[in-house]
Amino acid sequence: MSAVHLFIAVRRHKDNDASVPHVTFREVCGGDEQKTINRLKDQIAAHTGVWRIYRTVNARDVKKSELELIKTLIDRQAYPLSVSDKPVISLWKTILMQPRNKAEKKFLIDIDDKDRLQEVTSKAEITIKIIQESPNGYHVVAEPFDLRILEGIPDVSVQKDGMIFVELCEVEE
Repeated sequence: MSAVHLFIAVRRHKDNDASVPHVTFREVCGGDEQKTINRLKDQIAAHTGVWRIYRTVNARDVKKSELELIKTLIDRQAYPLSVSDKPVISLWKTILMQPRNKAEKKFLIDIDDKDRLQEVTSKAEITIKIIQESPNGYHVVAEPFDLRILEGIPDVSVQKDGMIFVELCEVEE
C-alpha cells in the first residue's frame, strides 16, 4: 500500500442545531471505499444529526507519512508526554492529512451555484477527472491548471488539496 485516501465524517453546525457539537471522524482507506464509508457510518450511528462524508481529492503517500510519524514519535521521546497527547493512530491520520504528504496533485473546484457547472466544465484548459454533486452545487476534480482561468466566476473556488463530497447522512434519535 503506497498511497491511501482519508475519509471524513463531519457533523457541522451549518447542517444542525447550533447546540449540537461539531464532531469529526476520520478513516484511512487503502482499498475498498465502500467498506471505509460503512465504518464511518458505524461510528456516526450513535450521534444524531446531519453528517457529511468527504474523501481526500489527492491520495496520501504512506511511506512519506510513516517516516514523518516515526520522526515525530522520536522527537516526543526527548520531551515528557502529556495526557493530552494524541494516540498514535490519530497522530498518523493528522500527518496523512497534511498537504506535504499528498501523493497526487489534483485540484478541487467547488461550485456553489449549480448553474455554473457548464461554464466551468467548458473550459478547454481544464482536464476533468470527476464531477460529483454536493449539497450546494458540484465538486469537480481536475488535473492542475492555471487558476486564472476561473478568476471572476462567482460561486466558484479552487482548492489545491481539498475534500470531495461523498454522501449526506442523517442519524435520527
